[in-house]
Amino acid sequence: MKIKYVWCVKTHIVCDCEIITDEVRLFNYLGEAEKFFNNIVEEERKIANDKEWVIEYDDNRNFEAYEEGYYPHNHSCVNLFEIPIE
Repeated sequence: MKIKYVWCVKTHIVCDCEIITDEVRLFNYLGEAEKFFNNIVEEERKIANDKEWVIEYDDNRNFEAYEEGYYPHNHSCVNLFEIPIE
């Protein structure tokens, strides 16, 4: 049996100790997931740069930024990955 996949974009954003976004979105097509991922990352990258946060990861599948020394209080994580389904 051929394994099928869905594409997942997980977004977790915390600002001033408040969870702003904790979301999982599933997509049938990689292109749709990449577009969604890139739109969020573009906005979060701008915010991180404006606030002079540390950008730990920034590639085509992972973005993570946080305020140095205050990760639990202020951070942004966006991940794109595939999930096998039956």
